[in-house]
Amino acid sequence: NYQVTFPRLRFNFLRQLRAHQYLGLRYWWDNYNISAVQPDGLLEKGNITGNEGGVISGAGLLYNFDSRDNIFYPTKGFWVEAELFFNQKILGSTFDFSRWTLDAVSYTQFSTRDVLAVNVWLTAAQGDVPFQQLAFIGGPKKMRGYFEGRLRDKSLWMAQVEYRRLLGKRWGAVAFAGIGAVGPKPSDLFAQKTHAVIGTGLRFRISKKERVHLRL
Repeated sequence: NYQVTFPRLRFNFLRQLRAHQYLGLRYWWDNYNISAVQPDGLLEKGNITGNEGGVISGAGLLYNFDSRDNIFYPTKGFWVEAELFFNQKILGSTFDFSRWTLDAVSYTQFSTRDVLAVNVWLTAAQGDVPFQQLAFIGGPKKMRGYFEGRLRDKSLWMAQVEYRRLLGKRWGAVAFAGIGAVGPKPSDLFAQKTHAVIGTGLRFRISKKERVHLRL
């Protein structure tokens, strides 16, 4: 556990190449100020990269493929993001590292009430990666059920699936499951311990037109 404050900038500039395809640049900037750490914890021992905070300043190439029929609640189509990212001291960063990422989601509609979503995520980093920028499992989107950032390392693979069903005009339910692992490098990533999650939830549609939901 630790306390941190940071301003953050996320900038993506993409140009459409053809139908559903976009190519462009990404720039990320954070300035981490760690004000307190847990006594006798990992960060206080001083052997964790980024334990004293620092600046993240990096840029890279970004490719998107997006054929979803709706941003907030897709029922069909694909969303793919591929990233090649370089965080360098020449850009004002405290750290030098690089990273590639592939994040892909497919949506399949079986009826007006039933949708299946499948997500695959692969990422690997090299260099002086601070713990704030390590790939992690957990949080509200990637393997729900684990505390966000509980499991983290330079490399990661993850696969998750969610089945969505409308129960009425506004109410719906979902069931989901996921597996994944983290490791120091891609070559031995699939030899690492595999972690799994399973869960269910309710949905309430607050906007029929935009398909925006409240989630429990």
